[in-house]
Amino acid sequence: MAIVYNQECILGIKLNGVSFNIDLLDIKDDQSVYDFICNVNPSSHYNGNGSFIISIINHNLIKGLPLGSWILLEGGIWYDWGTSESYFYLLDKDGVKTKRIFAASSRGSASGFKIENLTRAIFSKAREVVEEFPSSSVYNAFVDFMDKKRRPSKSDIHKFLEEKSDSDIIEQFQSKTLKLYSHYLQRYSDLIKILSEYDDERSKRLINVASKECSNTIKFLK
Repeated sequence: MAIVYNQECILGIKLNGVSFNIDLLDIKDDQSVYDFICNVNPSSHYNGNGSFIISIINHNLIKGLPLGSWILLEGGIWYDWGTSESYFYLLDKDGVKTKRIFAASSRGSASGFKIENLTRAIFSKAREVVEEFPSSSVYNAFVDFMDKKRRPSKSDIHKFLEEKSDSDIIEQFQSKTLKLYSHYLQRYSDLIKILSEYDDERSKRLINVASKECSNTIKFLK
């Protein structure tokens, strides 16, 4: 097994307006020339499985990296034998925190992976999110609606077709198919209501994406 659990990583971040530069640092390097320091430290490890904590602080030990009106709060890395993933959380201007946001994946502890690469991916992905979504509430509602695990499947929707008698077909359609669609359409309505509060191009684009997804799911009935 490749050794990954005792790795550590220090990144120095310099801000220039809305842009930033990230350098890999050694513990002996001068950190005072950087606006923020990102530390990646082991959190747990057992039998090829483990995690790292990713923290970002400035010289006053204030947590988080400003990204416009957002703050990149913190992140982490988890791994097992076969894979590893980095993730992070954002805080919007209203103080609302996003759900865990996936940043990147790589090989697992059996082959070894670079925590620097997984950590760097957090910053580029965070910038994508703040450019695409107007708030944490919108992000959370959008990813919840688009989660394919929570979308009605064709097999579940068409269960009523497996029934033989008219009464069983009707009962299955009412208790299964309509219930699935009811819950799904409620999540769609909740998302559209939130997006309608923002009159900008981002929200209009997200409405179009969600509406297309909802329409395609309704067509499962064909």
